Amino acid sequence: MKINFVRHGKPDYTVSAERRLPYALKNYCPLARDGISGVEEAARDPRLASAEVMLVSPYTRAMQTAEIVNRVLGLPLFVEYDLREWDVASDYTEYVSEEEALRRYREFRDNNGVPPAGTQGSSMPLYETGESVKKRAMAVLERYRGHDRIVVVAHGTLIRSVTGPIPDVPLCGIVEWDM
Repeated sequence: MKINFVRHGKPDYTVSAERRLPYALKNYCPLARDGISGVEEAARDPRLASAEVMLVSPYTRAMQTAEIVNRVLGLPLFVEYDLREWDVASDYTEYVSEEEALRRYREFRDNNGVPPAGTQGSSMPLYETGESVKKRAMAVLERYRGHDRIVVVAHGTLIRSVTGPIPDVPLCGIVEWDM
């Protein structure tokens, strides 16, 4: 099965920052208006044209991206909870500052999704591991094996966790992967 992963467009986290929302609520923020043209351009990429179905993360930035892409493709679209982004905080009520989220992300990235010894909490991990991200995403993808080509609109960290060590995926970037 050929999968074309599409990373969501540029998010607008203004509301989240202004209101100091817990990190999980940041996922309700929409795309930035100045990032929509990049999504429209990605929608016209010929690699997406022969897809049979589209899967999407439940987060607003991904669902809004998928809606824009699907104006061009017109595919059956399924929201899949386990295609969500890497969890930067295990406690969904925790406020994680941008600085701390970036620190955790860099640690995650620099260690290939494996937290360094001594950095996780004793009863609950500080953040989700790369193996956990891959495992939940692969369980979703397995259910669609009957298709030859699918589009998955998701997040950079999820895409890298599934496809292997690739460079950062740009916003609206497309990564082809054979499952």
